[in-house]
Amino acid sequence: MRKKMEKIFFGKMEDFNQKDSIKYWQKQSAEVRLNAVWELVEDAWKLKGKDINELRFQRSVALFKRR
Repeated sequence: MRKKMEKIFFGKMEDFNQKDSIKYWQKQSAEVRLNAVWELVEDAWKLKGKDINELRFQRSVALFKRR
């Protein structure tokens, strides 16, 4: 499965304009931003050699009662 990639910035770090980057991400929908962050989380786990399945929700159950 190929991921759709979009070039946001190309150049030297000293030429990077953070304000333009912020404006770009503010124009994106919440879904697009969340998906981008989740991809970064998955990539970080892969780089650490961890199993991506560990990122899934745990299905444990807890019961709280008032005293």
